[in-house]
Amino acid sequence: MAIDPSDPEYEELLAKKAAVAGLEDLVAGGFVSPEGLDRLLNLIRNAPNDEPAAREETNSEAVPEQVNTWVLALDLEGTLVSNAVSLFPRPGLLQFLTVCRVLFHRIVAFTTVPERRFREVAQLLTEEGSAPAWFTGIEYVDWHGQFKDLTLVPGADISRTLIVDDMEQCIRVDQKNQWIRIEGYEPPFNPSDSELNRVLQELSLRAKTASKPVDTESPPVPPGYASWLDYSVSSMNSRAAVMDHLFSDQEGRWSQGDVQRAARNELMILQRQRRILFGLLKGKLKVPSDFDRPLRDDEFGM
Repeated sequence: MAIDPSDPEYEELLAKKAAVAGLEDLVAGGFVSPEGLDRLLNLIRNAPNDEPAAREETNSEAVPEQVNTWVLALDLEGTLVSNAVSLFPRPGLLQFLTVCRVLFHRIVAFTTVPERRFREVAQLLTEEGSAPAWFTGIEYVDWHGQFKDLTLVPGADISRTLIVDDMEQCIRVDQKNQWIRIEGYEPPFNPSDSELNRVLQELSLRAKTASKPVDTESPPVPPGYASWLDYSVSSMNSRAAVMDHLFSDQEGRWSQGDVQRAARNELMILQRQRRILFGLLKGKLKVPSDFDRPLRDDEFGM
């Protein structure tokens, strides 16, 4: 399903599709993986699909068919917020969740807080601007017992599932390699707390380490283009994309120029996010508050 720039959920859908392309493709700068390249090209070329069934993929009840994609499990109390009563959001929460959406194919809530209360908390955080809109519908793992057993995450491959939690005693001994430790967010609260940014760097490195492309060689990029993706966008068949709308309610609404601008805009967003993630991995860049915005005209080619 291609992304319509006029869609109110445009940036969220883009982030999800960018995550499917793989972290290696986003940060390496060369888009050298054939599989990743194909996915990115499909992001631009596929015909729009506004059927309800397509949108249901982002609902909290949906479980991806693939089991070989990265999953991130997030604790709530002491990790993202103080607790489910006082609800002090941790500094950098919005940026953390926004970038995680790009890095991970799937994000789930794994918390001792009952689902009903968790949904209320997520709604409040979203309304106050501390969390992105998609957080209200995040998948919730229903569990009971002493440990947060990652086998309870439906369809997840444990070796490709990471959990961020401040309570070591909740982690199974045989799953501690999948645990990302974070200091508990407790009073007195430090306004300069940077744990989420530190954890984000570790998450990026962990996902990148295990996301090596199958093929590290590719033909040289044609002169005048930064990457094969840039070349593909510039030479894409925009006429065919317009023809796909014939005999639909979108017929005549979009021109070839509109299609080319939409594809170029998506490429520019990926270029900017790649630069940010690359800087993040090197520890030289913090996550900006506007990470998920499109590029301005003066930022093209950054």
